[in-house]
Amino acid sequence: MAKCEFCGKDVKFGIKVSHSHRRSNRTWKPNVQRVKAIVDGSPKRVYACTRCLRSGKVTRANWFLWNYKTASPNWWSCFFANKINKEHLKKPVVDDLTIGFLV
Repeated sequence: MAKCEFCGKDVKFGIKVSHSHRRSNRTWKPNVQRVKAIVDGSPKRVYACTRCLRSGKVTRANWFLWNYKTASPNWWSCFFANKINKEHLKKPVVDDLTIGFLV
């Protein structure tokens, strides 16, 4: 069973009691999710409970933020600039001036 790697939360055992007071064993499982987080400066898949995710103990490793936020202070415009540059590489631009020089 998965266990939170940050707080150590794991399965707890107890007894289920019915209305007629019949008792049987049961388990309480934590809400543990496998997420991509930054551990020791590099992204890694780890098990983290939702309490740690909400409280900020876990730093999520989002590919978009990891690549563009560290690249420049204005990472949002950097993202769009890279998209525009890639579109220009796909579509070659031909003007009348370049045709005149080629002929």
